[in-house]
Amino acid sequence: MTLIKMPYLRALVGTSLLTILAACQLPPTVASNEASPEQRQAVIDALVKFGLEGDVSDATATAKFFNAAFYLSDKYWGVLSQERTEWYRVHQNGPSVFTGKSQYTWRWVHGVQFQSADLTLYPDRAFCLSPSEISAAIPERYRGGEKLKKLVGIYPPAGESLKNSSMFIFTDDNACLKSVSFFSKAPDSVAKPHSPS
Repeated sequence: MTLIKMPYLRALVGTSLLTILAACQLPPTVASNEASPEQRQAVIDALVKFGLEGDVSDATATAKFFNAAFYLSDKYWGVLSQERTEWYRVHQNGPSVFTGKSQYTWRWVHGVQFQSADLTLYPDRAFCLSPSEISAAIPERYRGGEKLKKLVGIYPPAGESLKNSSMFIFTDDNACLKSVSFFSKAPDSVAKPHSPS
């Protein structure tokens, strides 16, 4: 009897391979792009809309917006500091635009007081979203002043505020979106995430 025939070992090897594959997912490239211009535009519009109107501190609304479920993957509790952090895997229901590396993070103190939340999404290789496409989708008044023009982002004009800070990271050749992160700024409508049963 070989070791691989043992059910528990087979399960362990399978889980390990899935974990390794998720960790090694390559970013999109121009050559890997399979999405149509309309599909790319729909994703870009959704990301920009969430950056402008979404509230990443509201886990329920965030999951609904991206048609996703959050599954608890790890947690940390500082006994002395009473700081808690939970990390969730983001799983999209239906066709996935974002990979299994995508993550939602929730932090609070003293067990109840909200501290921060952030969502980082990694586009699937089929979606090469270019800096120019994303920049064109952001309303001009939210593209930042003269100092920020070279950085693709969503920046509130003077006197305005947004519930999120948004960060777009591109591949080394600056051809495709590598990841996008939304960070909470104001806990106006806090809804703690929960893993679906």
